[in-house]
Amino acid sequence: MSSIRETALIEAGGTGVRLAVAGPEGPSGIRRIMFPADGSLVSTAATLDLIVATAVDVLGQSPTRAVVAWPGPVSPDGTALATPTVSGGIERLDVGPELSRRLDNADVHVINDLTAAGLALAAGGLHDFAVITVGSGIGHKVFAGGKPVVGPGGRGGELGHLVVDWSPTAAACDCGGRGHLGAMASGRAIVDSVVALWDGEHAAPGHRDDRGAEVAAALRAGDEAVMTVVADRARRLGWGLATLHVGVGVETFVLVGGFAPAAGEFFRAEVVRGAAESCWNLGFDWDGAVLVSEPDDAPGLAGAWLAAQSLGWT
Repeated sequence: MSSIRETALIEAGGTGVRLAVAGPEGPSGIRRIMFPADGSLVSTAATLDLIVATAVDVLGQSPTRAVVAWPGPVSPDGTALATPTVSGGIERLDVGPELSRRLDNADVHVINDLTAAGLALAAGGLHDFAVITVGSGIGHKVFAGGKPVVGPGGRGGELGHLVVDWSPTAAACDCGGRGHLGAMASGRAIVDSVVALWDGEHAAPGHRDDRGAEVAAALRAGDEAVMTVVADRARRLGWGLATLHVGVGVETFVLVGGFAPAAGEFFRAEVVRGAAESCWNLGFDWDGAVLVSEPDDAPGLAGAWLAAQSLGWT
């Protein structure tokens, strides 16, 4: 095995993991493995086990080094402060040591998944922007001068956990709270709501991540009921972008994740509408400000490769 192939690049998420090897020009041999779609969350332990199994399958043995893009806030020392879209609740996890133990004492470097995605966008020419994921949850990272702004403890960039509904019947968030933006406007929340509308009293309990493609297809086909749900939730996300705009002056927003690219232009346009309606207008072009990544992009892995490069691991 060459030294190049000894570095694994890993992006974990609420529906599965992506893994690649660090080639000389970027990630190569990308493999995506999905969790079983049974409506339940998995666990951080199951996520780590899946990472290990996939790494060994791809590389033929445990890597000697790994860069992990982890879903949730990550402290400067690499500790995951919470991983609600995977395990539910708020759980601290020392991802590096835990994964290293499973990978035969490999060196492991951990960063937030949206930080990784932002690093890839910055390398592509953006400097001052926000990257927002719309998938199992909603998270974001603001970048200034090509660097993430997350605060001294790494707690910044979790737009999805702002409360937007204070009613006692507000939607439950995977973190355990209620009425959070992510519980209403994430791809997971939108799909769950549409499936509940379709299935009525026969709707199965738990998340319906397995039906995301079906919901996106209905949206693109012009299903009016689906469009109504999606428009409402997209405008709520637009409110979140407006808070970043008026709060810190962000003028470029890139939507990534599984749902936003799949939902297409209708979703983007409704996010734009919600943002424009949620704040004053100083001559800002919201339509030009909100961008959507390509469906097959893997910016988290690209950012993990850049992190590996900065460590001298490629």
